[in-house]
Amino acid sequence: MEYQALICYSTQSGTSEDLANAFSSELNNLTNDQNSSISRNLNSFSTNIDEFKNEISNYKIVIFFISSYGEGEPCDDSVKLFESLEKYVSSKNSKLDPLIPYYSIFGCGNSYYDQYQAAALCFKKMLDLDGSQQIGDFGYGNEAKNGIFDDYTAWSFDYFNVLSQFLDVKFTKIESYNPMYSVIEYNENKPERPTNPPYQELKPFIADINIDSVKKYGDDYLEFEVNLHKNKSRLKYQTGDHVGIYPQNDDENVKKVLKILKLDKNIKNGDKLKVVPVNRMESNRWLDLTFISYYDLLLNSVEINGVLTKTFIRNLIAYFMKNETVIEQLNQVISSAEVFKTNITDKRITLIKLFENYEIQQDDYDTIPLSFIMENFGYLKPRLFSITTSDSVNSDSVGVIMKLVKEENSGFYGVCSKFLENIITGKIENRVPIFIRKSKFKLPMTLSKPLVFIGAGTGIAPFRGFLQDICSQYYKLKQIEKIVIFFGLKELSDKYWLFAQDIEKFQKMLGNEKLEVVYVQSSISKEYVQDVIKKPPFCDNISNYLHEKQGNIFICGDKSGMAAGVRRSLVSILGNDNVKDGDKYLRYLQSMGRFKEDVW
Repeated sequence: MEYQALICYSTQSGTSEDLANAFSSELNNLTNDQNSSISRNLNSFSTNIDEFKNEISNYKIVIFFISSYGEGEPCDDSVKLFESLEKYVSSKNSKLDPLIPYYSIFGCGNSYYDQYQAAALCFKKMLDLDGSQQIGDFGYGNEAKNGIFDDYTAWSFDYFNVLSQFLDVKFTKIESYNPMYSVIEYNENKPERPTNPPYQELKPFIADINIDSVKKYGDDYLEFEVNLHKNKSRLKYQTGDHVGIYPQNDDENVKKVLKILKLDKNIKNGDKLKVVPVNRMESNRWLDLTFISYYDLLLNSVEINGVLTKTFIRNLIAYFMKNETVIEQLNQVISSAEVFKTNITDKRITLIKLFENYEIQQDDYDTIPLSFIMENFGYLKPRLFSITTSDSVNSDSVGVIMKLVKEENSGFYGVCSKFLENIITGKIENRVPIFIRKSKFKLPMTLSKPLVFIGAGTGIAPFRGFLQDICSQYYKLKQIEKIVIFFGLKELSDKYWLFAQDIEKFQKMLGNEKLEVVYVQSSISKEYVQDVIKKPPFCDNISNYLHEKQGNIFICGDKSGMAAGVRRSLVSILGNDNVKDGDKYLRYLQSMGRFKEDVW
């Protein structure tokens, strides 16, 4: 048997994929056998149970990295397999002959949510009901405080000892770094891959920004439309869907990272680069891609601007044997959670900033492998945005509103922010790789019941699309009885009052009685939307809209702060201060599709 462990992941944003690949690489290194394990996405398996069982039958153990999406739902890439397993387990009468005899799970979730780790725990429950035996402890990775990688490190430290005993394989201490990927130069004339539809996340369409649509709100927000070129791309969307945008790293930062890696050189004329997994079966996002230079690889395909983790710095220290001063400084930074938070996390320190702050020179360290950076930071992931427009008004473009991430104190900026600003100002070519991701955040079929929209900042995005959709279609416009928007913003000024003219237009079309907008100005009231909705008359109105009038409620915005706070307030409102009753009724609304969230 070639492989002993199968590492499976289900992911929405790429975190579980990164952890699964890192785990597989470390396991192969510990066993000194690059064929000890392989990593695969759950969506690569057949949803036919007999075929699924056949695919995994040769492994001693299957280790799952499962992310929860939204309010504890499985990620898009695993929904169908979840459904197949659930049907199989519910119809099975015995725990004999389980699909997966031995398993382990590391869950990725957010403790700000009531349904913490719901998808991973649901998966565990199905396996247990089928008779599978869990090896080691269930791993809890919590994204609430950006500590998921440290949670993984703590879990894996103990788990590898358990796995060593289970596999009856002695793990050896890793004396040197064994790369997961090999970046090789080659000269081979292959026909270009076809770029025809259908376009999706792994095959984005190269669109462009409608420059005439660009609008800035002070220095904080940017509004624009992306042309779909529907006849060419065949991309379609519905109001409430998301558009994914693949950004590009900043030119100056790419050059700095190349210098850090001592890769500021050209490859042979006519050659190309490709990323080859050391384990030939390993799953990764770079497969089948070619690059014309190291610059091209880092520019378009590697996250180089991520905030550093303790694990990364701890492993980085091994390359600084030439400079004991730097080693001492870096060890001090990771000496405790509080010191690390103060000096790295709070200051949003990236790889470039780390080298600049400590004035690290190339002579201070051994060459850092490119694979080390790729493994730790991963593929340059797409950024998802709630679409602000209605397909019924313009099906050939999607509207986007985004907060520009720029911190003057730390010098940190958002990669996508910089990328789009560079396009708009003409610094780089107007080329935007995009795809459409379907969403369940949709208006109900019947609009005669009250609609309550709650959002803050760019959380107004899908509600603008909803209102545009309603007001553009007479039969929908006539159905509306009541819409209430609670919109949290810093102040009612041109800098923060997003879509002010649009909302004013919608109010004229619907009438102030039918469309009520409650602006919550945090700089003035010192309150947020979650505080305001608990106060009369709003709390009584919300209770009436949802209890008596069978209305619908939608939340969009920051999941850890605003959305979590709104949920707590709704539990109090709906249960008349009885948390148990309120929570029960909110879950009922969710099950009926009357409570929906679009959060990040």
